[in-house]
Parts: sequence; C-alpha cells; structure tokens
Amino acid sequence: KEKKFSDAQIEKMMCTPFPTNVAREYGNALDAEARVLRPVADREGSLLRRIDGVVGILAAAAVLAACLSVLATMTASVVDRRKEIGLMKALGATNGAVAALFVGEALLLAVPGSLIGYLIGLGAAKSMSAALFGSSVSGSAVVYLVTLATALLITALGVAWPLRRAVALQPQTVLHEV
Repeated sequence: KEKKFSDAQIEKMMCTPFPTNVAREYGNALDAEARVLRPVADREGSLLRRIDGVVGILAAAAVLAACLSVLATMTASVVDRRKEIGLMKALGATNGAVAALFVGEALLLAVPGSLIGYLIGLGAAKSMSAALFGSSVSGSAVVYLVTLATALLITALGVAWPLRRAVALQPQTVLHEV
C-alpha cells in the first residue's frame, strides 16, 4: 500500500538541513528503516559548515563597512562644522552639549536606517523563502529590536572617534582660523 504524506508531514521532515534527521523522520513516518549514505551526509554537512562560514564573513564585512560609513559621515560632519563647534563652545556650550548634537545626528541616521535595513532584509527573506521553499516568512518585533540594537552599536562605534575630535576642538584655535 502506498503511503501519502500531508504537507505538514513533508514540511516537518524537510525543515532540517541534516540528512540524518530527514532519514529518521521518513523512517518514522513509513514505519521502516531509512538510512543515509555516510559520505553523502558528510559532504552535505561540510558544505553547510562552509556556507555558514561564508555567511559569517559576509556579515562581518557588512558590519565593518557600515561602521566605516558612519565614521566617514560623522568625520565629514565634524570637519564641515568646525567653525560652528568653535562658536558654540565660545558662547558657553559644554562638551556634553556638542556631543549631544552629534549623537542626535547619528541617531537620526541609525534609527531609520535600521528600519529600512530590516524591511529590505524581510523582503529578501520572503522572496527567497517563496522561491526556494514555497513557504513564507513573517516579520518579528524581536528581529527588528536586534536589528535596531545592532544599528545603534555600529553607530556608537562609528561616531566615537569623530565625537572625540568634536569635543576636543578649542574655540580660540578654530575662531582664530576664521
């Protein structure tokens, strides 16, 4: 007698990338023994580990690129606004007030940037999931919060050095250049 699997059973069996787990699920569903050829399973496991490594390297490169982008943007902002910073400090602005100005500017870039990144990532995940697996992916508040936290961390790392330069500016030196 031929056994038919429901969509839920097939999804359960195929939700793991490891062939030994798939074989076990098929075996349980058919009340039979299903075995995986060890060399095939080893090659697939090795391939999955390599893919994980490549994805990790790409993620690290993306974080580094984002951090350098924030660094360049905020450094340019400090250089362009040297005279304003000098004038603010000459008029009594504290280092904290100057820092708050640049941190606020960085946050105005980070928060919408994290939302845009989340939406692009979600759209890419949905389209790849539909194309490759015929299933859908839904958004998650937890994933967005992790995305936001990552964006804030990248922003903090990228803004630290330009911020130190901004608060270290001496008003008399900058205003003398005018």
